[in-house]
Amino acid sequence: MVKVGGYTVELVTADTKEPFKEHTAPDGKIYAEVEPGMDYFIHVSSHVRGVMMRFAVDGVDLGYRDFFTGSHTKKYRGSWERRDNRHTITALHFNKTRLAQGVTPDMLTGKVEVHVHRLGEQFYEDTHDRVSTSLTADSTSGGKKCIKSTSSGSQSFGINPKGLTASSKIVNYRLGKHLRTITVNYCSALGLIYHKILPRPPDSDSDDDSVPVKKESVPVKKESVPVKKERPKRAKRKRSTETSVATAGRASSGEKKTTAQNNGEQVEMVTVQKTYSLVDLTGDD
Repeated sequence: MVKVGGYTVELVTADTKEPFKEHTAPDGKIYAEVEPGMDYFIHVSSHVRGVMMRFAVDGVDLGYRDFFTGSHTKKYRGSWERRDNRHTITALHFNKTRLAQGVTPDMLTGKVEVHVHRLGEQFYEDTHDRVSTSLTADSTSGGKKCIKSTSSGSQSFGINPKGLTASSKIVNYRLGKHLRTITVNYCSALGLIYHKILPRPPDSDSDDDSVPVKKESVPVKKESVPVKKERPKRAKRKRSTETSVATAGRASSGEKKTTAQNNGEQVEMVTVQKTYSLVDLTGDD
């Protein structure tokens, strides 16, 4: 929004009436960030009565005037048409221009100018059909990535005519003293970078006015998931002892010799201890 004295001017989307994002250049100029293919209106307001406004888009006068006879007045303006005493306002449209040679920074930026004047002498005129100046992509010189306004908007609304007399004449005013001009520039994001209003993307050292954006692939760290390895089942040995008793004259290794009495006779006993290996496949310790 550009505010000068009691006047404000901003560019808004045609469907929601939301203002476009704005940037302030180092020299104080206001730039609305827009993109091709969008409809828009010029939103103006005046806290001063007794003034009129003229509208120029990309250096082309739209060819009609708006009167502000009261204070605190707000209006949405674009292309204007009067047919059978019915007034219609149609949105303007952001469009790309055709490619051209020798592109300069000023060709990458469009602008909307609102000229504020005092109301001049009042007079009456007969009603007749009128249409505002048609805007095309070739209305002004353009270049690569240029965005210009055209009259091809799809959004429109009707307004009730004021100042119509009983004899079907229209109350009009002559152009009075020029008070000021309020300018809103518009540009795409790439154009804003070209104008050094927005910073150039990192790792982009190209001088080409197309301002390429380098896309970096972000490495994805792959984490290895540890796999639990099962220990092989271990055979567990158990010891089992079998004892047999026999009579022998001599005990060998692993044999235990004892002596006992049986019916008055001395009997020599030999205990044999044998060990067997039993394999346990349960794997439990």
